[in-house]
Amino acid sequence: MSLESLKLRERIKERAAELGFEACRVTGTEPLDEGRALLEWLRQGNYAGMEWMRREPGLNSRLNPACLLPGAKSVICLARSYCSDSEEESPYLSGIARYAWVKDYHYLLKKPLEELARFVDEYTPRGVPAAVCCTDSHPVLERALAQRAGIGVVGWHNNLISPKLGNYFFLAEVITCLELPEDEPLSEEFCSCVHCGLCLRACPTGALEAPYRLNARRCLSYLTIEHRGEISPEFYSAMGERFMGCDRCLEACPWSRINRRSTLPRWRLPEEFPENGKDFSLEDFIHFLEGLSNRQFQRLFKDSSLSRPGKAGLLRNLRIALSNSKT
Repeated sequence: MSLESLKLRERIKERAAELGFEACRVTGTEPLDEGRALLEWLRQGNYAGMEWMRREPGLNSRLNPACLLPGAKSVICLARSYCSDSEEESPYLSGIARYAWVKDYHYLLKKPLEELARFVDEYTPRGVPAAVCCTDSHPVLERALAQRAGIGVVGWHNNLISPKLGNYFFLAEVITCLELPEDEPLSEEFCSCVHCGLCLRACPTGALEAPYRLNARRCLSYLTIEHRGEISPEFYSAMGERFMGCDRCLEACPWSRINRRSTLPRWRLPEEFPENGKDFSLEDFIHFLEGLSNRQFQRLFKDSSLSRPGKAGLLRNLRIALSNSKT
């Protein structure tokens, strides 16, 4: 690679930092080695009800990111922390996975990601397709790309571990036709999962069946967020009083001790909620949601990841959590 391309990569990293991203590294668009493992995972039915994961053309672009942009040469991988210290100031957050403590990251990261893409496009030759932005909005294996770029290493819990950011961070990508120098991946030995295994033991349902092997059919994050319909009673007690996601495997991981406090805006209960959640209870939340139409729910929760399970799914989860709180 030329000295100019190395300098350009550094300018892109500097611009990414100015836009709030806490890690920025580059990899190529070659097919991912993890594709074979994905196909086997799908073959075993571990995707549960996420049928979209095995459909074409999305599946092909997961295996080969170059499919998303004709002539693509590089993937700029980015990360931003969502870690917060404590839920004490907002008691309702204790039942919610940490990623949802901040406003919906799809919207939070969209503007800075688009600004970075425009910056990259300024160096792209005329007539070449513009860069493509991905914030969990395109079918890419973003953890595998981020691992190849050197942002972190995938741990036994299937999440990316960063020596700089720990476990709690969002990923995003810019795919470009610029050919940029690739960053080196990290050594897998740094995270020492082989000497730990705490995440496997912490999983309350046995969804982590073995290192790197997740059965989504038993995963509380899948069941409380993506699953539509009733949750099997066999998982009720494992949910405890959590009603949106799980985080047990991440909480058990020693790398979660890295506290890179997020500067992203915190999500708050809608102003229409009684006293804005000052004396929050599961019963209050249930009664509040029951009084909303679906349209009102979407309006009030449009900036929150709690909109993902929908009103019906959130009520389902809350009623299970309430029942658990009384036993």
